[in-house]
Amino acid sequence: MGDSNKIILPFQKKVVDQFLKNKDSDEINKIAFLGSRKHNLEFSNTVESYCKMKFNANHIDTYDILDDGWDLNNDWNIKGYDLVICLRATPFIKSKNHFFTQLKACCDDNKRVLFDFTIYSGSISKNNDDEFKSLIPPFSNRVRLPPHKLETLSYDFRNQISKILQYRLILFYGMGLKYLKNEMINSFNYEDLVNSSLVPKNSIYYFNHIKRDLLAFLYWD
Repeated sequence: MGDSNKIILPFQKKVVDQFLKNKDSDEINKIAFLGSRKHNLEFSNTVESYCKMKFNANHIDTYDILDDGWDLNNDWNIKGYDLVICLRATPFIKSKNHFFTQLKACCDDNKRVLFDFTIYSGSISKNNDDEFKSLIPPFSNRVRLPPHKLETLSYDFRNQISKILQYRLILFYGMGLKYLKNEMINSFNYEDLVNSSLVPKNSIYYFNHIKRDLLAFLYWD
């Protein structure tokens, strides 16, 4: 297990606990994991195994391009689940319109939906020039880009995080003011979610100090 996983996996389980703390196990029997490999259910430390045990779920499906060709950039066709979870897969999404259409259908056709989103520093403009150049944060010697690089669709939630986290990013983690203020390429924001009737019921924000990525966990029910 990598150093980042040792931090992220326990935090993901805390997110599940917080979003679903008042849900009885008999309410959540059928779970779908989007962008998750089937073999994740074989390992005790994964979120998939944790949810199976926590809710005593008797039906869990995983959907992943490497297992069955399922792709977030195609039609999802995810219906009838008590809980749908998508973690660490949204950096592979390219189209805002397609994603919003599929997410809206997913929320309508399932009882509970949990997604996470990642801000990579390389998706932020260095100088807000006409020619986009990726930001390299202070104390870093390389650009950190998402899987599809500048084609990746990003959720720009920087104006949604708390003032305390903003101060920590600048003063404690040394990310710099540009990290919070400069333009992001190929992105959508909270207002876009509002205008598309996709306002989440709850949100949690977190900074992965090892990979230096900012994360958002959104929950709909």
